[in-house]
Amino acid sequence: MLASVPTGGTEQTRSDASRAFWSQVLVLCLAVAACYANSLRGPFLLDDPRPGVPLDYGRRALVSASFDLNRALTGEETWSFHVFNALVHLVCGLLLLGILRRTMARAVPDLDVGTRDGLAFVTTLLWLCHPLQTATVTYLSQRAEAMGACFYLAVVYAFLRSTSAARPWTWQTLALVALALGFATKETIATAPLVLWLFDALFLAGGMRNALRIRRGFYALAALVTLGLAVRLIVPLLRADSAGFELRKFGALEYARTQPGVLLHYLRLALWPHPLCFDYGWPIAREVRDYLPQTLAVATLLLASTLFYLRGSWIGFAGAFFFLFLAPTSSFVPILDPAFEHRVYLPLVVPLLLVVAGGRWALARFSSPLARRLAPALACAAALALAALTIRRNQDYRSAVRMMQLTVECAPHHARARINLGEALMNEGRTEEAAAALSEALRIDPRDGFAYLNLGKAYVALEQVGRAVPLLQRAVEFVEDPRFREALGHALFLQGDHAASAPQFEKALEQDPTNPFLHCRLAHALAQLERREEALAHFREALRLEPELQEAHLRLATLLLELGQPGEALQHSLRALEIAPNTAGELTALGRTFRANGRLDDAALAYREAVRLDPGEPEPYAAYAETVCMSPSATLAERREALRLARIANEITSSTRPEYLAILDRAEAALEQLEDGLEKKAGR
Repeated sequence: MLASVPTGGTEQTRSDASRAFWSQVLVLCLAVAACYANSLRGPFLLDDPRPGVPLDYGRRALVSASFDLNRALTGEETWSFHVFNALVHLVCGLLLLGILRRTMARAVPDLDVGTRDGLAFVTTLLWLCHPLQTATVTYLSQRAEAMGACFYLAVVYAFLRSTSAARPWTWQTLALVALALGFATKETIATAPLVLWLFDALFLAGGMRNALRIRRGFYALAALVTLGLAVRLIVPLLRADSAGFELRKFGALEYARTQPGVLLHYLRLALWPHPLCFDYGWPIAREVRDYLPQTLAVATLLLASTLFYLRGSWIGFAGAFFFLFLAPTSSFVPILDPAFEHRVYLPLVVPLLLVVAGGRWALARFSSPLARRLAPALACAAALALAALTIRRNQDYRSAVRMMQLTVECAPHHARARINLGEALMNEGRTEEAAAALSEALRIDPRDGFAYLNLGKAYVALEQVGRAVPLLQRAVEFVEDPRFREALGHALFLQGDHAASAPQFEKALEQDPTNPFLHCRLAHALAQLERREEALAHFREALRLEPELQEAHLRLATLLLELGQPGEALQHSLRALEIAPNTAGELTALGRTFRANGRLDDAALAYREAVRLDPGEPEPYAAYAETVCMSPSATLAERREALRLARIANEITSSTRPEYLAILDRAEAALEQLEDGLEKKAGR
């Protein structure tokens, strides 16, 4: 009878602990939902993976596959992309909660279970709600950071479970699988085995050698997986010409001495997350005053972490994790951008944990009931404040213009921020404002090819092609890219210099031979140069590559009419009309092909529909009038309508187009001839 009492008490305790755990999980789920519910309608920004635009995620196969899944589910709608990011963020939080609970049981066994679990829960809650995380969760392109962190945490969690499992190899195998998958998402996973070793040595094995001896098989396989995948996936990225790395503007030493300032900035944002900046353009530290004090401060933190670790303190391990995780991006490997907020996504847990633990220690020094009640109140207030800031930050992601304006305010020295602002303004049709922003970008950095490119495009949109061409010529001097050549070729074409535009399209095609739009534009230029057979071949190649390319169908129809092939021309005009959107230009082209095939009634109907769609365009008015004049069976009402529309075409053009004046004369003569004929018949 006496033996049954503790058993029942133990079962009750376990039941209470289970309920408490699942209550915490529910709170974390609700917190993520509340923080990111207003992000679901956020648009694609900058390099986000828009449907129809090829993905370029290099060796991050799982990230690319996740975007393919979202594209298949919702296409242009972004809500599924945001839901996926939020779910990955939540999974990271749940894994983090499990890791912190198990780590604290090893690190501070003297604390009661409720206190340990409370510290783990509060830290995780603050981590999930922190506005710094929006750079990873709300900005879709940085999904790689969250997915990489998820696999990183999975490696750690599976390893921790293996240390107390009856069959450790099951969990160790899961850890190795997560490690391998992590390499397909983000390169920072390479530091995970070292973190496990440090944890094992400090909390489990009683030393680094003992850790390797006790789990030699696991560490050997982890090293093999890490080395093999690092050679396959990471080493190629270290080449000077790899995307994201930049050895021409600064070297390893300059980058390394810049990073202490960046690390201190990350720590400040962890405690006071304002202002947040989408794109810092962090300047390289070149003067002693710009890096020496920061280096001394970071060196002090690193030394303190080392001393704490050697003394067996969990604080030392937390500091070691912070520095190790950030080492790939915040050490000596020069990356084009020294600072980005998404890089501190997972390391953010360290300063938050220290603050939570420090606050608990401070309150524990007071034994009053007020102090005990104050702890949950402070935790709740902090979580609500961070959640409110996250919700507010999500609003900035709802508009590309708004985000870029805030970025320019935060980093006024950064040319790329102004280039991005200019592009966002152009997308909203605010071209004059875009040109002003891009001009300022060029003033900041006169060697930025993208500034020249976008400013040239802005002037093309403003119909100032004469100003655009020199800018685009400078752009191709700085950046050899098919997009730059295409933009220059297009501007030269609009300027009427077809002989100069064609070589630009040809050079672009040498670099991007499967681009249907380039084939179409080159074909159009060649057609203007009367190189019709070459143009015909490129139009056909464009349609082979992209059968739904409406522009190619329309321009090919025009060329076929010139070549005396009205039947095939009509096929392409009709095919173009099947492809949305149906515009006045398409219907006008269809009318021409109908007329060339002798189908005058169909041509007249096409022109009338074109007039309805675009009442301000003179060509379909005049074309309808001319078509009616060509028809011997046209009625008196049709001839009168033809004259009316011919007059409208001349009113729109202020009677400055000789061909429209000629059609007006013809319509007047045709109507007069028909009226005279009808009068003679009536007189008889």
